[in-house]
Amino acid sequence: MGLSGPWDGVGDVEAATAEWVGWFNHERLHSMLDYQTPAEVEAAYWDARSAADTVATAA
Repeated sequence: MGLSGPWDGVGDVEAATAEWVGWFNHERLHSMLDYQTPAEVEAAYWDARSAADTVATAA
């Protein structure tokens, strides 16, 4: 982002940043995450944790 960037104001920068963050978390495949997106890895984590909590509660 340069001083003469294509943005007309703060709102444009915020929109571009939000778009980039969405791509970064939901579309980008990461080799250290076994070529999954960060969102997929986080969802799997919470699913596994929920399953473990269910088993612990049932015991």
